[in-house]
Amino acid sequence: MKEPTLKEYDNQNLLMEMLAEQIATELKICLKKKNSVTLAVPGGSTPKPFFNKLSEIKLDWGRVVVVPTDERFVPETNIRSNLGLIKKNLLQNQAIGASVVRFFKSDCTPEELSFHIASKLKSILPIDICILGMGSDMHIASIFPGADNIKNALDIKSSQTIVPITEPKKNEMRLTLTARVLREAPKIHFLLSGLDKRVAFNNALKAKDNWEIAPIRSVLYGQSSVTIHYAD
Repeated sequence: MKEPTLKEYDNQNLLMEMLAEQIATELKICLKKKNSVTLAVPGGSTPKPFFNKLSEIKLDWGRVVVVPTDERFVPETNIRSNLGLIKKNLLQNQAIGASVVRFFKSDCTPEELSFHIASKLKSILPIDICILGMGSDMHIASIFPGADNIKNALDIKSSQTIVPITEPKKNEMRLTLTARVLREAPKIHFLLSGLDKRVAFNNALKAKDNWEIAPIRSVLYGQSSVTIHYAD
């Protein structure tokens, strides 16, 4: 079991710039070894500057498949859509040629869509490089403490790759990659900013190994290389 590495930066801009350069380097290394590389990325507002900086770096983006770590069950035109955010901020500039896996179809239920997406994921898993955020409640992707389907999402012995899940506080339906899929990525990077996230991360380090209380622990400790990138 490997211990995570913590990297602290003087400011958020430097964090975003340095992380973009590191991810681009790792993508280039993977592309020398494989025909296609899978990059998993989070939603939310925090990674926007990182996406913008990464999109400006030249590499063979046509062989990169971008996968959201999770998605709200809304169309990409919705302001709350992670895919919409990813397309607007990452799939531009040099990265416009990258492909992306979509986690929403209006004519499918979340359960039906999970089945269809799981079939697509078979050909591109395991994830090569996984970037995650974390909430102040220690959730990752859409694996929230107290969520209705959290046991399935955290079951690393299950063959499931994606599950429907409801965010408890907002009663909002989402789809999320499972902890097993996330932790199997050989390179895992956490993008954290703000004192509330630092407090939450410290609490996660001190928490007993109860993944349902602190879902981040399901990927912090394993065989993967895990790096925490933090700035106030």
